[in-house]
Amino acid sequence: LQLDEGDHGAKLQLDEGRVLHLRHAPGHTAGHLIVHDPKHAAVVLTDAVLGRFLPDTQGRPLFAPTYRHLEAYFHTIAMIRALAPALLLPTHFPPFVGRDAVNRFLDESEAFARTLTQQVFEQVDSQPLTLTEVVAALAEQAGTWADPTHEQVRFSLCYPVAAALEAHVKAGRLSVCEDRQKGRQWTRL
Repeated sequence: LQLDEGDHGAKLQLDEGRVLHLRHAPGHTAGHLIVHDPKHAAVVLTDAVLGRFLPDTQGRPLFAPTYRHLEAYFHTIAMIRALAPALLLPTHFPPFVGRDAVNRFLDESEAFARTLTQQVFEQVDSQPLTLTEVVAALAEQAGTWADPTHEQVRFSLCYPVAAALEAHVKAGRLSVCEDRQKGRQWTRL
């Protein structure tokens, strides 16, 4: 086993002709990694990209994808797309086999994040709102959860909603202020 770090992450030389690449894939977390096996056109995704929901054991929408860093999440989706895997191995879903299935999953993931980001902006108006208030307002429209009032749905939505709020602040569309009693609040500029 030989580990070489290069421009595209770390390279693991397993044996003659077998190389795996560890690539930085932030979004879900800042330090997230994926494993790319170019020989088999495969990516071990883990939680780097999360679709439009995380499923229960029957495949039904249980709660929201928990990405936390929006721009990095979009970059990770684009990077994986550029690797052109024919096999995608996520943590919470069965394997995606074939480039069409992989691309549908990546498209779904990106569409959910873009739609939620727009919904967050539309929800925040001139009246200051906390993260909890934005999440409560969006819980039913953001996905087809089994129970949108369930604490886990709302908790999971905090991650992508916070990511969207921060992206809107960075883009100059929203402002954030601290209230002594309510904490951090967002308003539209």
